[in-house]
Amino acid sequence: MASQSPAFHAVKIWAPHLRDLFITSTAIVWYILPIVILILAPIGVSKTVEDRAMVRFVLLFLWRYYRFFVLLFFFCRYTPTKPPTSRTVYPKDATIIIPTVSVSENTSFEECLTKCLINQPGAVEVVTATEDDAAKVNTLLSEINEKIRTGKSEFTSGAVDIFGVVVRVNYTGVPNKRVQIAYALRNVRTRLVVLIDDHVFLNPGFLAAALLPFEDKDVGLCGTKKVVRRIKSTSYWKSVWNVIGALYLTRHNFEIRATNAQDGGAFVISSRTAIILAEIVQDPKFIKQFINERFFFGLFGPLSPDDDNFITRWVVKHPKRYEVKFQHTEDATIETTLGEYPKFLA
Repeated sequence: MASQSPAFHAVKIWAPHLRDLFITSTAIVWYILPIVILILAPIGVSKTVEDRAMVRFVLLFLWRYYRFFVLLFFFCRYTPTKPPTSRTVYPKDATIIIPTVSVSENTSFEECLTKCLINQPGAVEVVTATEDDAAKVNTLLSEINEKIRTGKSEFTSGAVDIFGVVVRVNYTGVPNKRVQIAYALRNVRTRLVVLIDDHVFLNPGFLAAALLPFEDKDVGLCGTKKVVRRIKSTSYWKSVWNVIGALYLTRHNFEIRATNAQDGGAFVISSRTAIILAEIVQDPKFIKQFINERFFFGLFGPLSPDDDNFITRWVVKHPKRYEVKFQHTEDATIETTLGEYPKFLA
C-alpha cells in the first residue's frame, strides 16, 4: 500500500476542526447578524421616520419570524438515526434510573414502572426518599411482575418475559432528585444510563429506538420526543394548564430538533427522559459537582432542580467532545403528565 502524503495527514487532522469552525460561523451569521441589524436599524432610520415605536415593533416582528423560519428550515432537514445493518447496542445495555419521592400519591407510578420493565433493559434502579416508600415499591413491584407475567396488566397487550431484568429498590433518606440519581449510579453495570421521571410512560419499543444514536461511539447524550397526556377534566383551569404544558413540550421538541439538525447542539436535554453514557455520569468529578452545584458566586445552594441543565452542560464541555443527539421518532416518543393546577407545572 502506498504511503499517505503529509498533506493527507494534515487534512485528516484539521478537517474536524474546520468543520466545527464552519458550523460555529454559520450559527453566528444566522443568529447574531439579525441582532446587530435590530440594534443599528433604529439609529439609521430615526432621522427619517417619525414613529420610532413602529420601527422597533416591525424589527422585532421580523426578527421573531426570521428566527422561526430558520428553525423551520432545519426542522425539516432533520433526519433521525436509522437502524444499522448490524446492531451493537441493545436495551439490555441500559440501566433505567427512576427517582421518586411519593409513591402512594403518584397514580402514574405503576404504569411508569410497568412500561420500563416491558422494554427489557439490563436493570431498573428505583430510588425513593424514605424506607417506607421503598417498602411500598417492593410490594407494588411484586404485583406488577405477576401482572406482566400473566398478561393481566392493563398497560400491556399480553404477557411479556421480563425474567432477565434486574430490579433494585433503594432509598436515600433525602427527597432530592440529584442525590437519588447519584445513589443509583453506584449500582450501574451497563454501558448506558436512562434517566426517567416517575410520571413518564415509554412505548414498548422505546429503548430499541432511542438507543440507536449510541451506535456512534462519539455520542454521549441523547434526548427524545416528548408529548403531554391530555387530562380529561371538568375544571376549566386544569384544562388550561394542561394545554399550556402540552404547548411547552411541543416547543421543546421543535427547537431541539431544529438546532440539533443545524449544528448538533441543544439548549437542554430534558431529564424527563435522557440517555447518557455511564462512564460520563459515574465519573467521581461529575457526581461531586452534580450534588453540590451552587449559584451566584457559590453563595447559594446546593441546587436540587435543573439537573438536566447541569448534565447537558457537562457533556457539552466534556474533554472527549461527545456529541449530543435528539431522536425524534414515534417509537422513541415518551408520554408524560404535567403537574395539575395549582401544583407546579414541571
